[in-house]
Amino acid sequence: AAFDDAIAELDTLSWES
Repeated sequence: AAFDDAIAELDTLSWES
């Protein structure tokens, strides 16, 4: 789902932060 993809991307950024 688009939402799932967006959330996954945000999660990845959070992990990198």
